Amino acid sequence: MTAVQGRGQARRAAILDAAVSLLFSDGMASVTHRQVAEAAQTPLGSIRYYFSSREDLLLAAVDQLEEARAQAARGAIREAEAELPSRRAAELFVLAFYGPRLSDTCLKGYVGLVMDCARESDRLSLRMREHREVMDAQLRDLLDACGHPQVSVSLATAVVDGSLLNATALRLDGLAGIAVNELEPLLTCSC
Repeated sequence: MTAVQGRGQARRAAILDAAVSLLFSDGMASVTHRQVAEAAQTPLGSIRYYFSSREDLLLAAVDQLEEARAQAARGAIREAEAELPSRRAAELFVLAFYGPRLSDTCLKGYVGLVMDCARESDRLSLRMREHREVMDAQLRDLLDACGHPQVSVSLATAVVDGSLLNATALRLDGLAGIAVNELEPLLTCSC
């Protein structure tokens, strides 16, 4: 790889990191070429060079988030090679479901992101659906590995999503812990 290619990849990565940060902190409406260029401290033309449209930029940001989430899920599945206490299984589930960024800001950003993708464009909505299929398969593998094969993935994700949406709407802190607390009884009751 040449130095020029390396700088290009680094610039593209910085642009995507800036877009993701804006998604989490200020929502999808804040992700414009101009605002991303400012956040990435790169010329506006660079954004347009790598991402010809705002939708392409958003798709790439969503893909980057999904790759990080899928990697976290793979790690959680590896850790769950044996039956685990329900509390730890719930923690791993939230990690595998939402990825490594479990701060309140990121989780609130994820809640908004999912809703915004559905409203933003058909391509973003379809991409989220494709990611969800992979996610559901990984979550099924995780529940099986944790010793909870009878727990429905759709029910477990509904509990986590509902708790995060509610906690976000109520402006509560400690969202990951709230989601774990809501999911743990489901895992405990179904043993």
